[in-house]
Formats: sequence, structure tokens, C-alpha cells
Amino acid sequence: MYSAVPPGNRTVELRREHFVPKRYEHTFTAGQPFTISGGDAVLAVLPPPPPPPKKEVEVVKEKPPPPPKAGSIADFEDPLQWKEDNGGYVHSGAAFLSYSMPPKGQFTFTVQMLKGAKARWRLMYLDPRNYAQFEIDNKTFVAKVISDGKSVDRTRTPLRNLDKQKEFTISIDVAPEHIVHKLRSGDGWMPLDAWSEPGVRYGVGKFGFLVQGNDQIGLADFKFQPK
Repeated sequence: MYSAVPPGNRTVELRREHFVPKRYEHTFTAGQPFTISGGDAVLAVLPPPPPPPKKEVEVVKEKPPPPPKAGSIADFEDPLQWKEDNGGYVHSGAAFLSYSMPPKGQFTFTVQMLKGAKARWRLMYLDPRNYAQFEIDNKTFVAKVISDGKSVDRTRTPLRNLDKQKEFTISIDVAPEHIVHKLRSGDGWMPLDAWSEPGVRYGVGKFGFLVQGNDQIGLADFKFQPK
């Protein structure tokens, strides 16, 4: 009992560590006790402090790898076989001008028959007896398969309205499951050949241009985008 409280209106506060305090208003009278008991004397436990805010985890997104470096005429196995001429390149005389990069991707080029009637290139070149050969002139696109030295025409595509044309812009898409040839025609591309057969591995071997005898071909805007 605490008897030193002077008479009058007073505020009584109950406190205890880790508990919610309570306040009571009471008018004290001299010589008259004031008692707090029972439920009035029970203090509620303070709730635990809230947990600290979670730190936001910064998610670092991995950048996709850059596309493979594009190939150019400098990536032929012997680029010196091509002579620069007026922004393009020229080769004269019999040769197989092979490309050094694996031919899985997209080739685009403009080929010009400077001397000779046909432009020829090969894919899937394993050796002189095993490869696929493609030929174009102003009348026909021909695709051949040479296996163990035996040549078979796989397809012939007639070309119309090209009687005087000596220059062709070609697109070749090479994937494990197909080889697709297209010819630039105006503002679009004309399908020439789509070769896809089960069990054929189209991305093997080498790509290259074939020049026969004393023929001469020109090459411009050669690009290769690997996939």
C-alpha cells in the first residue's frame, strides 16, 4: 500500500516489462485506500515485434549468348583463290573452292557466270566421290547426288523468263533435317528446291563452289550465318 498520494484526481498506471501498460483515473480521498485487483490488475503481453522486412532478392537474368559470328568470303579455306574486282570477287579456272566453316546455317550470295554457262556449288562434300551438287543456268536448276562416284539427278526445276540472265542471288538454308534453296526474284524469294529425307545427314561435309575447265565466276555479297 502506498499512502503518500495527496487527495484529488489522479492517474494510476500499471507497468511491467514486455506487457501492455494500463491506466486508471481515480479521485483519492485522505485516509481511504484504493485497490486494483482481479482482472483489472492483469496486463496483456506485448506482441512480438514484427519481423524485419525481407530484402528483395535481385534476380539477375542471364543474357542469351550472342549469335555465332557470321562468315564471309575470308572464311574460304583458301581466300586467295578469289580476286577482288569492283566490290566483288572473281575466280578463274578449274577448282573446288571449299568453305572452312561447318555448313549448318544460312548462305546468301550473288553468283555471276562470267565465262561458262553454269554456276555450280556443292554441299555434304565428304570426298571426290560423295557429295551433293547444285547447278543453275538461265533455264534450269539441277540438284544431283553423287554417291560412290555415281551421279543421279535428284530434281530439275525449270526457270522461266531468265533467257538473258547471267547473275543469280541464292539463299541456302542448311539444317540437320533439310537443305532448302531459294532464288531472289524481284522483292521476294522463289523456291528452287527443298530436300528432306529421313536418315540423311544434311549438315555434314563441306560447302564450296565448283569451277570447271576455263570457266570464270564472280561472287558478291557472300554471307554465312551459322546456326
